[in-house]
Amino acid sequence: MFQTKFNRNTKDVNRLRDLFLLSDVNQNGSLDKNEFRVCMQHMYNDITFEEADDFFTMLDVNQDNDINYDEFVSALYDSKKINEQMNIDYIFHHIDSDQSG
Repeated sequence: MFQTKFNRNTKDVNRLRDLFLLSDVNQNGSLDKNEFRVCMQHMYNDITFEEADDFFTMLDVNQDNDINYDEFVSALYDSKKINEQMNIDYIFHHIDSDQSG
């Protein structure tokens, strides 16, 4: 699902920083769930709110309901982990048609 790959070179670091800053509408240094949804839609046009919310939960390591810059960058660099988890979640949500979990 997530095909955008980032490297630890200056260009990609700058791209991620710019995306984070652009998405941080209230300029508090972190992304809330709504800001994160918009950010993900900029990166992945076909992502649903549900998928973005699942991704948000996965990235919110300290569980403070915000994604700080470190959480954001760290997760996007670890695209293999993200792809595996998001693909599992995507398949599960489609199999679980009655949403019983």
